[in-house]
Amino acid sequence: MEYFFLQQSTRTKEVGILPQWESYKIKGDLNQLHGTGPIEGMVNLPEPILRKKARPTTYLDMTVVANSLVYMVVKQHFLNFLMKFNIGEYQTWNLKIHHKGKVLEDYCVVYFSHPAKCVEYDLSNFYTGKIDDWRYNGKEINIADQDEFLTMAKDMYTAGLKIKSKSMVLNFSKIKKDIVRIANVPFGSGYYISENLKNAILEQRFTGMEFIPCEELWNGRIKAIY
Repeated sequence: MEYFFLQQSTRTKEVGILPQWESYKIKGDLNQLHGTGPIEGMVNLPEPILRKKARPTTYLDMTVVANSLVYMVVKQHFLNFLMKFNIGEYQTWNLKIHHKGKVLEDYCVVYFSHPAKCVEYDLSNFYTGKIDDWRYNGKEINIADQDEFLTMAKDMYTAGLKIKSKSMVLNFSKIKKDIVRIANVPFGSGYYISENLKNAILEQRFTGMEFIPCEELWNGRIKAIY
């Protein structure tokens, strides 16, 4: 089953204007959603403000308040629709959106706390880079698995270095879910959806989303196995 990267629509006729957001009435703090486990306790939710020309689409890109590669802001009826599919564990919170002097209360934040482990580290190519110099390309490094990647990334960060990649292989052949979140990678973080779910979304004419084949991401530097 093929998977597609989920991103905000770039069609202005659909979204009204880009970016859709302008600012926020309450800043909040969604940084606690940047982890890889369930969130406990209260979440300090923001209250974003949409630009007047923006259209309140099914899916909103809310990078004004946090990282949309980690969470999704969608209409509640879309989440209800997703529950018909195999989407795994998630957490959700109601979100107030301000638009043209009105408060839209039918949106929610959706957070998938368990990223999929589908990176084939032995087939991917990694090397060192500098945090303060994006042009620097250091020596190649071998990484066995995600645990080693996380340990190495943490150690390198304290030395002002980071892990970069020339190419990366994602193996979806054993994935059964219709939505997977990929995290802790040099590039390609975000949400990927199955072809089955993509077709269902298009059939229902939900708005604000585009679906990019893996091979078209990052100038062809991602290869997918199905």
